[in-house]
Amino acid sequence: MISVRVRADAFAKEMQAKRQKIDQLRREGHAGAVKAYVEGSDEFRSISEIGALEADIEDLDMRYRAARNATEVLAGELSAVQSENRGAWIEVLKETEQKLLDRYMDVQRQVQQIHEDWRAHATMVESITGERQSLDFASPSRPILLKDPDTVVISTATAGAIT
Repeated sequence: MISVRVRADAFAKEMQAKRQKIDQLRREGHAGAVKAYVEGSDEFRSISEIGALEADIEDLDMRYRAARNATEVLAGELSAVQSENRGAWIEVLKETEQKLLDRYMDVQRQVQQIHEDWRAHATMVESITGERQSLDFASPSRPILLKDPDTVVISTATAGAIT
């Protein structure tokens, strides 16, 4: 359906370009002739360039209308198929949603387990280092032993003693 719609748009653009060319030729007073096949004739006849462009526009207009009609027909058929299969599609979407919810719950259980493991880790760190850890905030997003060291401020009086 999209390719038919694109084709109709291409026909419309080509017709517009030919109309602009006709306007330009008329402004210039162009009366040149070209040899062109005229439908219903067995030979190429001489017709004006403007006449040839107008004949092209008529042909393109028929193609444009056919493409637009095809787009409307296809859109109607798509709508009918969607209506017919709506129930089946909803079932598929429900199944997909349930699978996503199941995965989400699995991830939530894993996150909970990681937090419990981290709290146990924080307790071990506290017992070994003696540093009090807040178990309420214990989380992998707040490293304990791997955190960045605090900024050390050295006074000028003791700076010379550090070697």
